[in-house]
Amino acid sequence: MTDTSRLLYIFPALLLIAAVYLVPILLQIGTSIDPAMVTTREGLGALFSNSVVGIFATTFRLSIIVTAISCALSFVVAYFIVFWAGRYQLPLLILVLISLWLSVLVRAFGLIALFQSTGVVNTFLIQAGLISSPIAFIRNDLGVVIGMVHYMLPITVLPIYATMSALDKNLIRSAYSVGATDGQIFWKIIVPLSKGSVLSSAVLSFVLCLGFYVTPTILGGGRTVMIAEYITVLIQQSLDWSSASIYSILLVATLICCAGLLKLLSKVTAR
Repeated sequence: MTDTSRLLYIFPALLLIAAVYLVPILLQIGTSIDPAMVTTREGLGALFSNSVVGIFATTFRLSIIVTAISCALSFVVAYFIVFWAGRYQLPLLILVLISLWLSVLVRAFGLIALFQSTGVVNTFLIQAGLISSPIAFIRNDLGVVIGMVHYMLPITVLPIYATMSALDKNLIRSAYSVGATDGQIFWKIIVPLSKGSVLSSAVLSFVLCLGFYVTPTILGGGRTVMIAEYITVLIQQSLDWSSASIYSILLVATLICCAGLLKLLSKVTAR
């Protein structure tokens, strides 16, 4: 089957998406953007004020932090499940998947119950004598990172797990047969063969983190604001559709660039 014939099969679906989704969005953006905001110095100054630049910086900074933590933890979890869990591999994999079945709201409020000043974690630490006053786990950057990592972990674990579980075990047996240690097998076989899935998970995590809304809104408590929450405030409270549309375009453009990077990485790692 040629690429052209494949395209013909999905063309009706693409046409439907364009008609009911893409065209209305483009019309909304076209009618809501004020040309003066992108053609004058005053408009650009208001559009990219220090506060807005700070919100974008916070969004990218937290997305990078969450991506790094998620991928590192996911690699460890996937490695343990594949090579050390034995007969418990399936139950552990199910535990990873369970969180995907929970609503993002349930997760966020569950984390509040755990990490608030009178929550389970602070109460335990105080009663154990490890701290004298509650730690501010939420309503700050730390709370947002915890919530986002909790959401992203199963999503980043699965691609890495799939790659590790598909590794040719004969390579590992051969390495043992010539006297390789566990450390050498890990660094010279498992890590190089798994780096493609790690990179793919990293790009996927970063793209999703850029558009996070519910988790930062609830766990940030208004003190840590990311761009998706700010766009919502502009639309629902300030009624500033022009600025919200421009910020949305910038965010979508970033997501498209990240998606292109993911495609490029998949081609590079496949060689």
